[in-house]
Amino acid sequence: MTAMPGRGVPRLLWTYTGPLWRHSAPLLGFTLASNGLVVLQPVCLAAILSHLLGGPSAAASAAGAGLLNLNSLGARFLQWLEGTAGLVSVNLLPVLGALYIVQAVLAAGFDYGAYLLALKIRVETAQLIQSNLLRHLFGLDLRFF
Repeated sequence: MTAMPGRGVPRLLWTYTGPLWRHSAPLLGFTLASNGLVVLQPVCLAAILSHLLGGPSAAASAAGAGLLNLNSLGARFLQWLEGTAGLVSVNLLPVLGALYIVQAVLAAGFDYGAYLLALKIRVETAQLIQSNLLRHLFGLDLRFF
């Protein structure tokens, strides 16, 4: 372990969470993956709604809309799916439904993984604090009590 910072809260944080630094990168990765999948879920849902409500006319009207126009987000995603994957519109609804479910399950899995890592960090930090406190109390003279 490298040198500890000065006094106060930064020193306490370094002392008790420093040994657990190797859990921080996976925690950050799981959190970012979960949040990224949650952000993409409305895109898939918009594509499902666009397919159900608009059909091919909505996809055609999305060509003239701006890139960040939320009104044509579903139609743009449908165009992208039909262009890259070569899916016909008849088979598109089950694929979009399955994609939405896979996104939800993966996001929940990454979120659960992040929760477990955060719980591990919390428990190990609490154990370090408790063991240091007990070591300190056992080191005190009996006249102190």
